[in-house]
Amino acid sequence: MRRYDKYGRIIQGKETIADEEFQTAYTYNDKNKIASVTYPSGFLVSLILILFKVG
Repeated sequence: MRRYDKYGRIIQGKETIADEEFQTAYTYNDKNKIASVTYPSGFLVSLILILFKVG
């Protein structure tokens, strides 16, 4: 099962394996890019967008 926000972006995914439920959650930044992912283990990955100008 998946849940979506009002913009149609996935915010939560649920999977059931052998009667055990696993959830993954997603957050987004103001540019509509994934800002973080929280895995079923609780491990959190935060993504950082770095902008730079060459030249």
